[in-house]
Amino acid sequence: MLLKELYNRGPRLYPDKVGLIDGDRRFSYREAGRRYNQLANVLLNFGLRRGDRLGLLLKNSAEFIEAHAAGAKTGVAVGAVNYRLSLDGMAKIIQSLDCRVLIVDQEYAERIQSIRAELPFLETCVVVGGEIEGMHEYESLIRQSSPAEPRVDTGPHDRAAIVYTTGTTGPAKGAVATREVTLNRVYGCSIELAFGPGDRYLQVLPMFHVGLHVAQSILFRAGTLAVLRDWDVETFCRTVQEHRINKTNLAPALLNFVLNWPGARDFDLSSLELMLYGAAPMPEAIILKAKRLLPNCRLVQAYGSSETFCPVWLQPDEHARSLGGTVDSEQRRGSCGRAGALAMARVVNEQGDDVRPGEIGEVLIGGGYRDVGVPWPARENRRRAEGWLVPQQ
Repeated sequence: MLLKELYNRGPRLYPDKVGLIDGDRRFSYREAGRRYNQLANVLLNFGLRRGDRLGLLLKNSAEFIEAHAAGAKTGVAVGAVNYRLSLDGMAKIIQSLDCRVLIVDQEYAERIQSIRAELPFLETCVVVGGEIEGMHEYESLIRQSSPAEPRVDTGPHDRAAIVYTTGTTGPAKGAVATREVTLNRVYGCSIELAFGPGDRYLQVLPMFHVGLHVAQSILFRAGTLAVLRDWDVETFCRTVQEHRINKTNLAPALLNFVLNWPGARDFDLSSLELMLYGAAPMPEAIILKAKRLLPNCRLVQAYGSSETFCPVWLQPDEHARSLGGTVDSEQRRGSCGRAGALAMARVVNEQGDDVRPGEIGEVLIGGGYRDVGVPWPARENRRRAEGWLVPQQ
């Protein structure tokens, strides 16, 4: 299967169904598919070709999804900039991307204009949400572009997405996911979250990181994807109620925010069936609070990194066994989980042997999720040759 078919399934199977919700905007799959093709042709008209890179400085939005769909259809690799960074941090990532075209939210456009002299390779900027002198306006380009799907040959080992690490252990690095790896991540995530055409998923966490692949997974299964541009607890609750969202993702801190907000009880959140979280274990107190406010909602944890997406999952049945105050339940609640579909995981000692339960070791990740684009020291390269990825030392 080609990556572009991920974005063609919804328009082909359910053309009249609402496929994408962005604030007050609703897009049927037919409309979304048309816009994917129109943006793809815009990129080709700008001179981008297979193997080139497109940069994004966007919050969660329909345009973010459209850009990745256009990349899939043109052979262009898409890299997103963390909009929470300082201007200097943004500039370094854009320089690393070496992108000829950048799509930017209006609220960041003036900042990009101020550093254009530092980005001589950047030929074209496209602004979303307004008009800025010296930049092309996004919607005007879409309206003027052909809705025909471009005919571009692509291969499974072509770059699809460049996800930048958060820089917690050093300078941010671009982790490259090929088209094959991206599809593997989508297949695995679709299995672990049991996505189907009837699901309505709300993407809360930023898509400039690995949350992108979860959003791609619901589109692959032709469900409905709603995106939250900025975190706001009332907007979250209203969106769940209005669109009968049944699956979503929240970090533990954000879930705790919802649980402690008195206004949450004024909204009907009963449609929520599954909540994905990551970045930290879920404290028992929050799990118990969640069971009271969201009695129909089960929890699932995803563990991973920029380079691996989420190869390890702690599923709802494990969460149910994590309560009770026993040593086993406490250890289970603090666990990362089990290796998911299309993934392998081990914990090993310095000799590369598997450790016993309770022993300290380092995590090895194998299978179809691994990136191909970050340089690693010799020891890690040897393990990569054996099919494993380990954290950089």
